[in-house]
Amino acid sequence: FDIENDGVGTIGAVTAGDVDMTVNGESAYGYFYISASSAASAGPVTVGDLDLAVGNAAMKTGSYLEVSIGNDLGNVVVGDINLTGSSVRGAGDATMTYSADVSIWSTTGSINIGNITVMGGDGAADNFRSFGSDHDWNADTIVDHGDTNWLTTTAGAAGVTIAGVDYSAYGTSAWIDVSGYKGAATIVGSAFGDLITDNIGTNSITGGAGADTFTFLDGNTGKTVATMDKITDFSNASGDKIDLSVVVNVGNYGEASYADFAAFVTGANAADKAVMVGLVGSTGYAAVDYNTDGTVDFMIELTGLNSLGNIDVASFV
Repeated sequence: FDIENDGVGTIGAVTAGDVDMTVNGESAYGYFYISASSAASAGPVTVGDLDLAVGNAAMKTGSYLEVSIGNDLGNVVVGDINLTGSSVRGAGDATMTYSADVSIWSTTGSINIGNITVMGGDGAADNFRSFGSDHDWNADTIVDHGDTNWLTTTAGAAGVTIAGVDYSAYGTSAWIDVSGYKGAATIVGSAFGDLITDNIGTNSITGGAGADTFTFLDGNTGKTVATMDKITDFSNASGDKIDLSVVVNVGNYGEASYADFAAFVTGANAADKAVMVGLVGSTGYAAVDYNTDGTVDFMIELTGLNSLGNIDVASFV
């Protein structure tokens, strides 16, 4: 299904209401394409909500839903985007999966979209990608009820929220990877054991229930209160882990309580530990020193860690 303003010269605005599409059959494919690739004098393309669904209860793995929204010169405005798989599995289907791909591309015009919701794709990898210089996902919200893979090349601003939520009674964990996104994000996991990979933005990360793994890469987080990432609900009891395996040997570990954050930074620098966990009041911090040279390279805030008894070397991998 295409909606385009793709002419030359002076072109009027293209406006459409809500768009609903249902695709059926095995390995079904549904596609929305919205584009304002006209001359600079062209009017904007404005579309209401997009609802794309796989409606066949007997759908097999391999179905695919795609939305591509972009422009070269014109402006594009789109409402909420909803991609939905069948809520009923076919007889004999151990899994019911589809993958979703939402691509945003921009050259000079602006793109403004509402929230994105993906449901029913448990077990599939979904992609949310941004290309070009304009669209940074600022203030967008993505709720994905299956595995999630976030990819973008755009330097973004603060405001994006990406959430992985268990899908109905099937209970799927989320894989949320924002390592390719260059802005700040609010990340919310599911009620199950999630894999969450961080990025270079200053992020607030909530794993939710279940044994979650929070992966941090080189340079992902800062070393001040203003620039470090925050894990809001780290829980040893739930089996949560902080994965630093890409950057450091977590076996060189220490922990202590400090009077204030400045004292923690001083103590962490002097500890010569690859990973140093400090408790300041009821807030915990993990400091990482790549080569134990006495200089902390990055930190992670562990909100609500009110006792060093609630974390240990086994909390890190």
